[in-house]
Amino acid sequence: MINREIGIKGYRMIGVESISSQRSEVHVSPKEAPERCPCCGGDRLHSKGRYKRRASHLDLMSSRCDLVVHTRRWQCLDCRRSFVPAPPGIRPWRRSTEKLRHKLYR
Repeated sequence: MINREIGIKGYRMIGVESISSQRSEVHVSPKEAPERCPCCGGDRLHSKGRYKRRASHLDLMSSRCDLVVHTRRWQCLDCRRSFVPAPPGIRPWRRSTEKLRHKLYR
């Protein structure tokens, strides 16, 4: 199901924070935790801690909107590698959502 507030599926809405009259932040977290390690396929995962990832998103009521993704870093207890699951709608190494990139392209 697509989250109506942000238009990207796979997120749970935490809240919206107005930073100024021209800027707001939408705080979200992924709905599902990873089940397996992307390197070895192991299912014994351990959380290494939380962090936030920011990405520019579509304008929200004529003000700039940033998406703040609250996510975790995971470590596989089988192969000992750590990883961050790819957030839905944000490609690796990008600082903007795919929705914004498509809008700018058009």
